[in-house]
Amino acid sequence: MSSPHTTGVWMTAESATVLRWSPELTVPHLIPSTVPGRHRSTGRPPTEEHPGGEVVEHFANHVRTDDDKHGRERRIRVEKSGPITERQLLARIRTFAGSPAKRYLPR
Repeated sequence: MSSPHTTGVWMTAESATVLRWSPELTVPHLIPSTVPGRHRSTGRPPTEEHPGGEVVEHFANHVRTDDDKHGRERRIRVEKSGPITERQLLARIRTFAGSPAKRYLPR
């Protein structure tokens, strides 16, 4: 019997970090971006007509559509935040999976 696992993806303009977590194993994978950088010439902040983070939402919708086509069911959640470390991503993945890391308080 296979163990349950949870996968998290952290996307930036430079790369995507993919972490697959299960109680027995954590597998990190870094995928460098092959898309050339773009310069935003207008300097405008994101608006309703031009929201920031479109790539993240597009990726989540792509995964949902693919799941529907293949009859898969899984929870998908999109969170936006500033830069995080691999350890912080792992902590979020574990919490999402319902298995947050145990915290030990100093005595």
